[in-house]
Amino acid sequence: MSNFRIEYDNKDLTLVLERLILRNTRLRPLYAEISNALLESSKDRFKTETNPEGIQWAPLQPETLAHKKTRTKLREADRLLRTLRVDFSEQFAGVSAGGPGVPYAAIHQLGGTSDMAPGPAAIPARAYLGISAADEAEILEIAVDYERSAILGR
Repeated sequence: MSNFRIEYDNKDLTLVLERLILRNTRLRPLYAEISNALLESSKDRFKTETNPEGIQWAPLQPETLAHKKTRTKLREADRLLRTLRVDFSEQFAGVSAGGPGVPYAAIHQLGGTSDMAPGPAAIPARAYLGISAADEAEILEIAVDYERSAILGR
């Protein structure tokens, strides 16, 4: 039995493959687009008052309602909402929240317990960051479009 080899030289196919390789070594634009989509999704959660799984945030306690100006959750002055920022690099995509002047960002995302200081800090989690099933589908669509544009040379 003898060895043999078939060569196929297609400049158009080679160009497409080179574009894909180059595109896939420069992921910052892809991650920027994904981050922006996640930012919009996170902002929408403040409007719908739901977590990434689509579950309504816990109702406010009567003592909380007594001193609030509105009945909205996490939106008294929209300070927390205004801290949402895209966060991306060549290796990841995401959204961050909080920062100086908004030390309560994490406790609203994760919830707290009665033994936490300053106490009592027993509040339910009202997650606004995360990835929903709809977000996953959008991320996949963004990635496919990103690859498609490389194939088409855009």
